Order: sequence, then C-alpha cells, then structure tokens
Amino acid sequence: MGVGGARVAYPLFQTGDGGSTPTSTLQLEILGITAQRAAMLNALWHSVLPETYLGNLVGSRRTAFYGAYFQHRWYAVAIWTDPIAANRLKDGEKIMELRRLAIAPDAPRNTASRMLGVMRRLLMKKYPDVIRLISYQSVEHHTGSIYRAAGWESTAKSKFTVWHEGDPKDNSRRVSQITSEKVRWQIELKRKETF
Repeated sequence: MGVGGARVAYPLFQTGDGGSTPTSTLQLEILGITAQRAAMLNALWHSVLPETYLGNLVGSRRTAFYGAYFQHRWYAVAIWTDPIAANRLKDGEKIMELRRLAIAPDAPRNTASRMLGVMRRLLMKKYPDVIRLISYQSVEHHTGSIYRAAGWESTAKSKFTVWHEGDPKDNSRRVSQITSEKVRWQIELKRKETF
C-alpha cells in the first residue's frame, strides 16, 4: 500500500470516499494501530518531522501507536516510545515520550488536544508503571497550545542536539529534520491510591 492509501482504514469494504468529514473531535475514535501504519500516516501529515525509522520506534521496551478514526478514514496519528534521553531524565525508566503527533488538514479543530487526553488514559491503562509523559515542541514551528489545552506544563527549554548514533564521519545518518530549540512538556499520571 502506498503512503496515500495508508489513510483508508478498510479499503476492501469502502464505498465512495468514506462518508462525511467529522465536524467534532468527539466523532473521532482513538484506536491502537501498527507501527507501520503510524509511520505512513506521520509521513502524510507531519509538517516538520515526516521521516521515522521503524527500527528506532519498535526497539523500545514500551511503545504505543494510535490513530484517530472516523468512517473508514484516519485523521491523526501519534507515536509513543521510551524517551530518547531516558538516562538524562529523573525516573527516565518510568516515562514515555510522544515522538510524533500529526494531524490531517481536514481533521476537526482541537483534534490534537483531545488525542492527548484520550491517549493519556489509554497509556495509564496499558503501562501502569509509567508515571509521566513528555513531549518536545519545536519553538520555530509550534506554540505549545495543544499541550496547554490538554493540561500539560512546560518544564525545560533546550538547544538543538544531534542524537543520532553511528560513525561521526558518516554525515548521511546525521542529517536532522529539524534544528530548532525545543520546549519539553510533561504531564504527571496521577492514579487513585488504594488502601
């Protein structure tokens, strides 16, 4: 299936163009999807970081891939893994990082913030040992409003750093899709205590 066909959920059963476009985020169903579909949808919609490397994504201890779905079509995608810099974070082994969040241009307004809220609950259920979620926002391309709207807080700002491994003389693996400063956002996962 080509990247363009990744958006259609069930092409064998589809009639026409898949129906109407959703007008509310409440019409979207947030579902777990495969890493391959997540990578294809991200390539379609991510304005800054369209490339992903499956080996890098599925090699984590913890992963989660979600899509926002309505009437046989996908409208958003999110990719979660262990943090890239877990060893530099307090409790890094108990954190998950939102590596990509990409929204289709015809998705309803506020899709990103709603997805953040729904995925937080899904991740709490899937990984009860995770205590915090983090994400990095490029200051040159985004304002962070989706995180604020979903109850996240900004906790740090950092300059661009190359994270790629490999031979330092081999620049083919060192080409970054983005070189902007970043803001780290986070949300604590509060669970009800039982006695």
